[in-house]
Amino acid sequence: MALPQKINTDSVNRVGTIFLFPNKSNKASSDSLRKTAAQDSIKPLKTFLHVSPTDYRIKEIPKNNPDSIIYILLVFIFFISLIWYYLPERISSLVNLTFKSRDFRPRENTDAETPGMIILLFLILNYSFAIAFFLFLSTTKADAGLSSLWLNKYFLFYLIGVVGFYIYRLVVIYSTGFIFNTLETALKQLKLYVSVDNLTGILLIPLIFLMLFLEKEILIYSGFLILIFFQIYKWLQTFSFGKSIQGFSMLHLFMYLCTLEIVPLIVLVKLYFIVFD
Repeated sequence: MALPQKINTDSVNRVGTIFLFPNKSNKASSDSLRKTAAQDSIKPLKTFLHVSPTDYRIKEIPKNNPDSIIYILLVFIFFISLIWYYLPERISSLVNLTFKSRDFRPRENTDAETPGMIILLFLILNYSFAIAFFLFLSTTKADAGLSSLWLNKYFLFYLIGVVGFYIYRLVVIYSTGFIFNTLETALKQLKLYVSVDNLTGILLIPLIFLMLFLEKEILIYSGFLILIFFQIYKWLQTFSFGKSIQGFSMLHLFMYLCTLEIVPLIVLVKLYFIVFD
């Protein structure tokens, strides 16, 4: 036997009025419905395990397209792999930091002179791009700009700064050796700086790959530790070379390092804050 059901006609008429004439008959009720719906959209969602707030607001995912950096890094890794496979002594010579009377040719063979220069230029290019990529990823918000990397002002500043600083050091070392008649020691220092820089660029390549896909601060700290370690090593070796020259005191060596390394770095940092402040 079915029970009789009573229908509240007043409530039905009220709802019908709201939906038929939302702007004329009952505007206050429509506003209250909107407020109730907005409150219900952020109510905690009761699940079997826990109660968690649910947010239905649409969030925009930042566009991060590191394809250009990946392709360049893959090219560098490919050529480094070729050098390691066919000429392993060239790569191992970078790790062996004895720097006696060795050049970048593994054998006394005139046929290897041109490939040796090409490999040397490639390693210098690898160092320049690796330092620029690392500084760009570690000191700037690179969410937007990776797709148009060559138009990014931060990356261009780092790349031009690294290349300019590299050329400046070579000119200062060679000209100082020529002026003070210590050209042999200057050439040893050039070999030291070039070899250490090339090794630094090779070590930074896998670190940059990880930085593209993992947001870990430990990667940034590791990269700066690598840079600081090799920089201190070069300074210590420079002091060692300077002590072997008669007539040069610790004050002269310190002033030489300030002119060669410290003052240009301070100028680049100052320019960075002036240009991008």
